[in-house]
Amino acid sequence: MATNSEKGNLPIWIIAGVLIGIAVIYIAVSGKIPVPSISSPSSDGSQSGNENVLPTGGTVVGETDGDRNAVPLGIQNAEVLVPGASPVSEEGVVLTTEGAEARNDVQPGAPEAPQQSAPITAEELPKTSIKLLSTKEGFSPSSFTAKRGDVIILGVTSADEQTHVFKFKDGGLSAVALGLSPGETRAITFNVPETKGEYKFFCDVPGHEARGESGTMIIE
Repeated sequence: MATNSEKGNLPIWIIAGVLIGIAVIYIAVSGKIPVPSISSPSSDGSQSGNENVLPTGGTVVGETDGDRNAVPLGIQNAEVLVPGASPVSEEGVVLTTEGAEARNDVQPGAPEAPQQSAPITAEELPKTSIKLLSTKEGFSPSSFTAKRGDVIILGVTSADEQTHVFKFKDGGLSAVALGLSPGETRAITFNVPETKGEYKFFCDVPGHEARGESGTMIIE
């Protein structure tokens, strides 16, 4: 049986519990309960306060150095000779945008292939370019000469109101192709094959080769 003193103490515990409950609710509502943050280790093994903050001295994926973010090492010193076309290394090798050596034997437009330029004017072609005109009468000139292994810039202009597609017959040059809208000029930069000989080119639009749109690249 409870004594009078025990009965007198009961309301105090009830009041204390109610006050503690009120305090907890207040803290939760007011947002003063500290929320742990996701952290990432810093270079000294301690934790930084935000996983999305790059630690001092870190690099972003694809970054090569502080001055050329996202530029692969292989093409840092390469030169783009025609806007939109593939870059060329200091050693005279046509490269992909990832810095690998471009391949002439893949599908046109593939990531490994030399890339055709953006539409340009014929006057924008470098002076060292090989320039061809494509019309329903054929290519002019219908042949050109190059040295094996050299880098050449081949510019082709659709000199009439028709679409033309420049391609080579040889499968080893399948990637060297240019699609031209009427009146358009584009260029492609590629490494000439190492094998001497004659390499036939043509317009791949149905019926155009049959009417005379073809020619020869002579490798010396």
